[in-house]
Amino acid sequence: QHMGEREWLMQMAKAWMSTNRQVLPLPNRAKYSAETWEWTIRQDYADHLANDAANVLLIGIAADDLGTIAFAAFMLEQAIGTFGEKHVAAPPVKNLGLAYVRMVQSKSLAPFEESRLMPPTDGAHLRVLFGQGYQWNGDWRLTAANRGLEAWSMFLTKPDAKDDPSFATIQAVVAQLGQRTSMKSPVSPASPAV
Repeated sequence: QHMGEREWLMQMAKAWMSTNRQVLPLPNRAKYSAETWEWTIRQDYADHLANDAANVLLIGIAADDLGTIAFAAFMLEQAIGTFGEKHVAAPPVKNLGLAYVRMVQSKSLAPFEESRLMPPTDGAHLRVLFGQGYQWNGDWRLTAANRGLEAWSMFLTKPDAKDDPSFATIQAVVAQLGQRTSMKSPVSPASPAV
């Protein structure tokens, strides 16, 4: 039987909460090399998190649901933090940029907390994305715009990014935005506790 998007999102959120309780904290990246099972656990965790985040992002974009898009960005921030900038491949970084850009472009007037698809949250992920002082009527769009630009700039530096069909488009957007602004993000997301 086919599971609906809302049901899948609920089940996915429950599964990640359970997984996090069982596997966190992950083995220390500095202590274990790529040849060890401890390193593999960390990478496997990040791979699965990035995969689920990509699906959450697709659902959120299709529904123009800011809460779902923000949750995808949170998951991607965690995955990238778990991989480490040096080891992360291009797709999660590209998706993170897309999540932030889509938040900025959204026509939705419903606050993140009023997601039609995601289970209710305490908003902790929003404070990670937009700072401890996050408010719906605050400067979250400026933060999202800057984070999107930062993510896509990082994407362009990844060796596997040149194989992505959207590389030239993202490169042009980054060049145009980089010329038009030297905005400083008021907040950078906190490092995930993984």
